[in-house]
Amino acid sequence: MPLQTFFEPSHLLQTIVVALSIFNLVTFLWLAVTVWLNGDRHTSIARLGVVGLSFSALFFFIHALLVFSPLKQASGLVTLDFLWRLLWLPAISVPYIWFAIGLHYAALINEGWRQRRPLLLLSSGILGLLILVLLILHQSTFTFVGTLRLLSYSDLFDDTSAGLFSSTIILPVLFLLYVTFCAIGPWFTPMRMTRVMRALWMYIRADKSAVGAINRPLRFTLELANAALRGYSPK
Repeated sequence: MPLQTFFEPSHLLQTIVVALSIFNLVTFLWLAVTVWLNGDRHTSIARLGVVGLSFSALFFFIHALLVFSPLKQASGLVTLDFLWRLLWLPAISVPYIWFAIGLHYAALINEGWRQRRPLLLLSSGILGLLILVLLILHQSTFTFVGTLRLLSYSDLFDDTSAGLFSSTIILPVLFLLYVTFCAIGPWFTPMRMTRVMRALWMYIRADKSAVGAINRPLRFTLELANAALRGYSPK
C-alpha cells in the first residue's frame, strides 16, 4: 500500500478505529479469562461477570469487522447486515448485565436495594426486549448502510420523511434511555433523586433571580431614556 494512501484522512481514521476496537477486544478477553481463573467460579455473580466481559469482547470483534470490511461487499453467508444484526445482541445485553452486577453489590451495601432490585431488573429487561423487538420489526430500515447514512446525513434511503414518532426517532431515544438507566440506576436512590430535583429547582430559581437582577438596570435605563425624551424624571 502506498504511503500516501495510508495517510489519507479516511483511511487513517479507519485504521485508528480498528486498532482501538482490537485493543478493547484483547482487553475484555483478558479480563474475562482473569475473572474466570482467579474469581470464585462457584458464585453466579462471577459467572455473570465473565459473560458480560465476553459479550463486550464480542461487541468489539464485530465492530472491528464492520469497520474494516468494505461497504460494497459480495453477497454471502456473513454479510455486513448479518454482522450488524449480530451486534445488537451484545449491545443490548451488556448494559443489562452490568446493571445486574451493580444492583447485586448495591444490595450488599444497602438492604433497601434487595426490595427494589427485582422491579428494576424487570423494568430494564422489558425496555431492552422492547428495543430488540423494535429492531427486529424494523430491520429493513435499520440496515448497516442505512444506519451510517442516518448518522452521517440524518437521512435514510427508505424513510426520508420521518416524523417525530417514527422508528428512526423512537429507537435511538429508547436505546439512550436504556443505556443511561442501566449505567446510573444503581446509584440513584429515591432520596438522591429528591436531592437532585431539589438542587435543580433551586438552580432554576437562582437563574431566574439572576436574570431579574440583570434586567432591573436595563429597565431603569430604558425608563430613564423615556423620561429624558418626555421631559420628566422616572418614579
